[in-house]
Amino acid sequence: MTTANLMIGLLCVTSLGALAVVYLRARFCYSCWVARKLQRMVDARIAKVDSVQNGWPVILEVSDNAGMMRLTSKVHDVQRRWIIVTQPSAYRDTRPIIGSPLVVTASGPSAAFRFYATLFDCKTENGKDLWYLKRPSWVERVQRREFYRINVNLPTVISPIVPSNVSSATYAGMMIDISAGGFRAQLAHNLEIGAQIRVRMPEQALRGTSFEARVLECNPVNDEDEHAYEAHCEFLYVDEELRNRLVGFCFDLERERMRARLC
Repeated sequence: MTTANLMIGLLCVTSLGALAVVYLRARFCYSCWVARKLQRMVDARIAKVDSVQNGWPVILEVSDNAGMMRLTSKVHDVQRRWIIVTQPSAYRDTRPIIGSPLVVTASGPSAAFRFYATLFDCKTENGKDLWYLKRPSWVERVQRREFYRINVNLPTVISPIVPSNVSSATYAGMMIDISAGGFRAQLAHNLEIGAQIRVRMPEQALRGTSFEARVLECNPVNDEDEHAYEAHCEFLYVDEELRNRLVGFCFDLERERMRARLC
């Protein structure tokens, strides 16, 4: 009886040990699978700095006393130690603080990349005002839906909100490109950089919707044309539903153009 009990006990211990080994092996395999999956996700988002190319449009997020400003620029050159961008027009008459941290998003034809940098120096070369940003070790690939930009030719109505002393004015303009993040429009009047505006479009997909936006840049383009200024603006207070409508609007326009080219 004692021998039988001993054998049963050994069998139970052996079985429990085998189950424990199987359980630990399963946990180990699962952990390895999760680690590989996370590594693939990280690898898919991390890219070499050389992925950023000269001439790409750039959004610079700069902190100042009024909060975070989003400024437009372009990649001038990518060097071994620096990424050089053109100076935003908002700093045409002022000098930025050397050492200021920036969040930089460069958007190319098929990808958009974000990185953090420090403003190292400001120089003028061949008549161009340039910012020297310290080159990061890597850049992050970001979701491109917001940066998908399409050329359009849409009449639009722009009403300034801030500053309030011109809030009663209404300007007719022509939107020349649009994305879920903002747009560019040509109009007859100059808009103050940083001004908040309300935008309305007659397009059926967006009819009845007004957008609030902020002016990032406004530059003269042609003194002889009725649309003498070109404004680059970012949308404000856009929730997920409205952003999806804007993205869908851009992709629908692109699909219509592709179908027209195939016919």
